[in-house]
Amino acid sequence: MRILAIAALLASACFADTVYMKDGRKFEGTVTEQGEEYAIKGKFGTIKVKKTDVERVDMPPTGEYASRSKALADKDVDGHFDLGLWCKEKGMKAEAKAEFEKVLRTDPHHAGAHKELGHSRVGERWGTPLELMDSVEALLRLNKADKARDMMAPLIANALDGLEKPQQARAWKIMISIELREGKADSAADAADKASEVVTATEKVAARTKAEIIRTSRDGKYDVKQEDLVTVMPGQTDPGLGPLDPGRRPLWDDRVMLIALRGVAQRDIDKGKKLANDAWNIVGSDKEKAFRLYASAEDFYDHANEIVPDFGRQYQVEAVGKQVPILFDIAVENVDKADAANPLVKSYGLVWHAGGALTFTGDGLARYQDDKRTWNAYAGKIEECMKDISRLNNRFPAEFSKHKIAYDKVDNYFKKRIPEIRAWLDKIEKALK
Repeated sequence: MRILAIAALLASACFADTVYMKDGRKFEGTVTEQGEEYAIKGKFGTIKVKKTDVERVDMPPTGEYASRSKALADKDVDGHFDLGLWCKEKGMKAEAKAEFEKVLRTDPHHAGAHKELGHSRVGERWGTPLELMDSVEALLRLNKADKARDMMAPLIANALDGLEKPQQARAWKIMISIELREGKADSAADAADKASEVVTATEKVAARTKAEIIRTSRDGKYDVKQEDLVTVMPGQTDPGLGPLDPGRRPLWDDRVMLIALRGVAQRDIDKGKKLANDAWNIVGSDKEKAFRLYASAEDFYDHANEIVPDFGRQYQVEAVGKQVPILFDIAVENVDKADAANPLVKSYGLVWHAGGALTFTGDGLARYQDDKRTWNAYAGKIEECMKDISRLNNRFPAEFSKHKIAYDKVDNYFKKRIPEIRAWLDKIEKALK
């Protein structure tokens, strides 16, 4: 008896076989052949139909896979390999992988299954993707890029999607090195783009910057100057590379790439310094603009840190140190102004009537509305200040310990007084309606 669909334990509406009858009827369920009939097991029982009355039987790929797999003997190497290829063609990656692994359990030296799983021959044995990458990196240290490419090809073609993202990133970084060593800058930049898609969030900016450096280099090299060499720290790359000299040097050398990354990061530092200098020149006349300039400078320093870890940290801390006192000056000033406009402490000639109605005497309503607008404006500025305070405090708490009195004053007004006054204003507004 040939199984045509998913076994009963997997039967469901989404995986059901569909039997189309010549008279227009349609049945869904798990179909099995029984001589000259089809047995269709559905949720309400099993029915049988003659094959001669059937127009066609449609089976979803998942169901057909289960049927084919169950029909194969465990040691049917060719059968499981062919089924794996069929699954691959249908886009069923997990099932294809399972079939190729079944092949290797019976025949550990089956070349086709190894290649489909992204394995490559390492010496006299086949290696896993991780073993393969270890070997490829060793070949690159020997400057054997052609052999490295041959070993990486099956992994990139067949096994990349099955790897965890850190290992995918490692594979693409290897391909960057291979392409650069063979003088293919555009292909190396494309590989760098791929790497940027799978690295961690903290590595993304650096990965994208590498891609841009490679792409704009045209030849995969970078001009190293004498003054750049002081930035290369011992132990940052393979000592077998030898000394690094000034000149146009290949970007596959980690030391050269580091110098190139520092060059891009330095441009961010320079932009940040200009903004910080502009802020310093106007802090006495326009605190809010000065604060925004320092904040923008900090963003540039932070971006430099993402390109090269901690490269702009010194300048970033300095910019934050300038921002915090300005921020508290602005926040405290707005708290004082909000207090002066506080409608709760003023008299507007309010008259409450039976049923909760409210009227004002004289010009009370006009004064109330003016104070409400003024207070709301300052309250909004305090809330904006608190967003910046929270953002900076989470990242640079040491700077805030120097301003505890101001912090407590602003925080108390934000958490207690603003909700209290808003509740009173809401009460007045409802009564006026």
